[in-house]
Amino acid sequence: MDEFLSSFGLPDVSSRVLPMEGSLDRISVREFLREAHIGNATSGEADAVTVRFNIVLEVVHSAASETDAMEHVLSYRTIVDAIDSVLEKGPFPLIEALAEGVARACLADARAVQVRVQVEKLGGEMGAAGVEIKRRRAIPEPRRLMNVRQAPLELRAGPRPFVAYLPASTLSGLRGNDWCNALAEWTYPCVICVAPLVPQPSPASNAQLRIGLLAVEQAAWALTDHDPRFQVATTRAEIEWALASGIKPIWAPDDMLAGAKAADLPDASDPAGLAAWLAQEIGGELLLLGEAEFGDDEDEIDCHARAPEELVRLAAAG
Repeated sequence: MDEFLSSFGLPDVSSRVLPMEGSLDRISVREFLREAHIGNATSGEADAVTVRFNIVLEVVHSAASETDAMEHVLSYRTIVDAIDSVLEKGPFPLIEALAEGVARACLADARAVQVRVQVEKLGGEMGAAGVEIKRRRAIPEPRRLMNVRQAPLELRAGPRPFVAYLPASTLSGLRGNDWCNALAEWTYPCVICVAPLVPQPSPASNAQLRIGLLAVEQAAWALTDHDPRFQVATTRAEIEWALASGIKPIWAPDDMLAGAKAADLPDASDPAGLAAWLAQEIGGELLLLGEAEFGDDEDEIDCHARAPEELVRLAAAG
């Protein structure tokens, strides 16, 4: 069956034909009609025509089903708002330009991963004439880390744990599952720190601080839901128990930061800083996975693994 026909079909059809990627969910709008001004090749003018949209947006799994919180979910309104915002910028010389604009608008949210867009002009001599495209959210090329103590990854026999920072771009990238497998199979004690699913602003109040930290915890729980080989740990005691039991804990920071006394604590707007703080707190070695912007914390990185194979190689050697 054709991929586009199946993807725009009913959910039971698309789910059988199109494999789901990792823990992605699908939201969709089908048979959605709007008026748009599209260029006419014959007259050279932009005609007002009825256009039909069929859109399937693949997004990272959210905790909305457990929390019933609207802020945790991307819904069909995301797609409708994207269509309307693009139509306001018309007219469009080609229907292809309209489709590209809608695809970009749908992928503007960091939780969106991939979109399939079908746009058709209705009512012409040819019936329904249109275009179908598939686009994936581009992850900006990060700045190369400079002045980092990039000690080579080598076997360590001592008890000092690693604190592995897993940026959102690494986890949601094409090799996200490979990184999870490499971490789960790694033989060394390791605490995983993740970034929130959606970048958080610098908090202006204690309430905003807690909201940001809860966003990090949401990302931690989402990862354990996707891969039950990991477990969420909220306290130092839970981290130590997990490491002693051979479990790779994912740190949920709110509890430990709430009990910390320092005035200059990191927050969810700087998830890399949170990982660096935890490494210092538990006497661990800060390990960066993949490529990421580390800002002022670059000098605190002890080592850097740019590909899952670096961890797999060490696991095999151990």
